[in-house]
Amino acid sequence: MPSLRSFTSSAAVLIAAAGGFLVATAAPAAAGTATQIPSARAAYTDAFQPLTSHVDDPLGQPVGLWRDGAGHYHLSRAYFTFDLSAYAGLTVTSAAVRIPEFFVADCAKPSGVALYKAAPFTAPTWSQPPAQQGLLDATAEYVGSNPTCPGVASWDVTAELAAALAQGRPALSVELRLPGLSELDPGQHRRFTPTAAIDLVYNRPPREPAPLSIDGTLCGTVPGPQSSNPAPLITAGVSDPDNDPVTTTFAVWPQDDPARRTEFPGPAATVPAGVLDHDGAYVLSARAVDASGAASAWTAGCVWQFDANPPANAPTVSASGPQPGRPGVATSFTFSANGDPDVVGFKWGFGAASSAVVPAGQPGGSATVPWTPTVSGAYHLVVVGVDRVGHTSPAATFDYQVASDAPTIEDHDPEAPFNTYRTITFHPVAADVVDYVYKFKNNVEHVVPAGPDGTATVELLVNMAGGAPLSVYSRGADGTRSETASALFNPRSSPTVTSEQYPIGGPVGAVAGTPGVFVVTSYVPGVVSYSYRIDGGPKATGFTDSNGVLVINYTPATPGTHTIVIGFGTMADGTTVDGGQFTFIAG
Repeated sequence: MPSLRSFTSSAAVLIAAAGGFLVATAAPAAAGTATQIPSARAAYTDAFQPLTSHVDDPLGQPVGLWRDGAGHYHLSRAYFTFDLSAYAGLTVTSAAVRIPEFFVADCAKPSGVALYKAAPFTAPTWSQPPAQQGLLDATAEYVGSNPTCPGVASWDVTAELAAALAQGRPALSVELRLPGLSELDPGQHRRFTPTAAIDLVYNRPPREPAPLSIDGTLCGTVPGPQSSNPAPLITAGVSDPDNDPVTTTFAVWPQDDPARRTEFPGPAATVPAGVLDHDGAYVLSARAVDASGAASAWTAGCVWQFDANPPANAPTVSASGPQPGRPGVATSFTFSANGDPDVVGFKWGFGAASSAVVPAGQPGGSATVPWTPTVSGAYHLVVVGVDRVGHTSPAATFDYQVASDAPTIEDHDPEAPFNTYRTITFHPVAADVVDYVYKFKNNVEHVVPAGPDGTATVELLVNMAGGAPLSVYSRGADGTRSETASALFNPRSSPTVTSEQYPIGGPVGAVAGTPGVFVVTSYVPGVVSYSYRIDGGPKATGFTDSNGVLVINYTPATPGTHTIVIGFGTMADGTTVDGGQFTFIAG
């Protein structure tokens, strides 16, 4: 019988060649991902050294009856522990404990070494061995199509490892021993390498499909998917931690009737015809299944609103406060769906319902929006009801008048002549007026305080050719300004033009070539000169006499209509007065 000494040198060579671990073998043919779980600890016990523990002995793990180099007999059992903490939750396809042999006492005898489940151990002895917890595999199989001796033994632990991982156990310990009296047969002795492994083929289920989308809107967004499409496109992102091919199944049902569940394949598909058969809330869920049949959980339900029909009736509209309104005075509009549960909000605007959706207090309820006009005028309000998917109802219209709050302008002497003062009073329209800001003839602002009755009176000199413009607005105590009122004061200042030879604007005058005398008489006293132009000719300036009369001598050379344009008249202080355009006809 060979001694321990006879195989120690060959054992060392085998361990070194295997890198201190196992010789690689082909992965099982079953679908899944293959890996090895290395042993974390090895130990053996010896009946002839019952109080001694042999842990991680580099000379290997003896099983059965053997004799050392001194001729002493030993009876041993071997133990291995595997750390499972990194593999919790995996679905086991197959698992086998695999240990190379580097000594076999008699290759003519098939191995009788069996594998048992053992209790956890640290430093076992023959007198205090790990408790045996059940047979795992009574017969070793040898790896390879043409096994050698010594070879690589393997025991099936698929069921045990699946249970351990499912239960979240942190480790698995096993015992190698010869059963019954075979343990005393020296020809059955085998010595195994000090390192073992579990050849594990596992599969992990696909991840839950994510994200889900309905017609391009992702589930989980606010307010969530909404659709008016009876066959919306459903999509799902799918992935598998093992990169296995994955199939996807969708399920859709009315939220209030889960029994009407319809399943159809994904990961991109339209909802089958007839599933969305009424307006309301529907639920979408999905799951993925890999090629091994491992399935993800069904996703949490994604609720979306399907609505194919717009609200049937226009909302009603009302306004708060008196009408007409005033600029700067707040009002509000109330829109009501009058109980139509299809309406969840409103859009509104002047001329068109262009606002963002204003939510109703509840489906079929109402909403109130504040509004403060800034300018006077007629406002045409348009309001529509909006359902969950954005359909709009027929439009309601509401006309709202905003009266001007500009002050009124009172002219106490509207017939006053040019270049005289006029008494002008400003009357309030806005509330709580404290003063008025006005401009007259230029852009210079003047401020006049309001009296106790809210009015203010000013004296204005009206002496501007083309008219003297006046604009005014009022201000309140809080600085609020009204709209602006305006007026144009334009008393007559243009002259008259007469001619005995050629009546102005009248019948045909003298024949062409007849000298004509044209008398320009100022309407306003004090005009000292006028500029004028005849038939588009050069501009000329003439001075008036003491009576404000300018005489122009002109002989028309051709028959027909002729034009005299009198430009601005000028007074001695530089004030200008209006001119005019006058025509006559030469025969």
